[in-house]
Amino acid sequence: MKRLSYGVFANRVIRNNRHFFDEDVQGFLDFIARSFPERVCTLPKDYQLWRAQLGYDTEPEIHDGEEYGEVSVPWGPTRMVPDATKVREGRANPRGIAYLYLSNSKETAMHEVRPWTGSVLSAAVFKTTQEQKLVDFSVFHGEKHPQISLSSLFEEPTEDQIQKDVWISVDNAFSEPVPNNEDPTKYIPTQIIAELVKREGYDGIAYKSVFSDGFNIVLFDVNAVSLIYCSMYNATDVKMSFCQEEGTYAEYWVNQKST
Repeated sequence: MKRLSYGVFANRVIRNNRHFFDEDVQGFLDFIARSFPERVCTLPKDYQLWRAQLGYDTEPEIHDGEEYGEVSVPWGPTRMVPDATKVREGRANPRGIAYLYLSNSKETAMHEVRPWTGSVLSAAVFKTTQEQKLVDFSVFHGEKHPQISLSSLFEEPTEDQIQKDVWISVDNAFSEPVPNNEDPTKYIPTQIIAELVKREGYDGIAYKSVFSDGFNIVLFDVNAVSLIYCSMYNATDVKMSFCQEEGTYAEYWVNQKST
């Protein structure tokens, strides 16, 4: 059985077999599962986490028994927890399976819903009702694969080198943003890995946010936390910065014919 790279694994489960794995894909999953115990992080009981949702609700404004129109209020408790009958594909969950996406800070939670300047959000604080054991997918976030030298072509990589190379790809895949209008099949590889974490008996996953300095947490049990506070926020300033993509195929020039 050959050892697959993350890229080949992702292509296989997106384009070939999604639910019944061949020997190579199963070998890849078994390989990364062996590292789960080394990546465990534990959230204690009563640990506070944030979750944000775009928008808000309204309710009647009543004074002295008289109704004076409507007033804006944060989304209610049932709206701040996902409903399995309504959830779409996410980084960790397939459509129809509800996981709870949270962040370790208010700012990270609000950045993750990708607000625009002037938008209104509802942001809530939750606390864990019991200890939660997570697998951490942030260890090699942002790291790049080492450049291949001529001498390395003639050397057999060590098991540690292979493991790190695979995990650099996996950790970055969990953080890579997928635009809302893009093909949701791009989430399939990370969904399969998240389900593997769940099958191995862990309570969720953690990964780095690319929109802030914080971390995102996905809990497989939406009832593993309790809501303690919710408030509305206005997005007063949403900043973005850009860097040019590197690589041979990341640009092109148009030849201008002289007249």
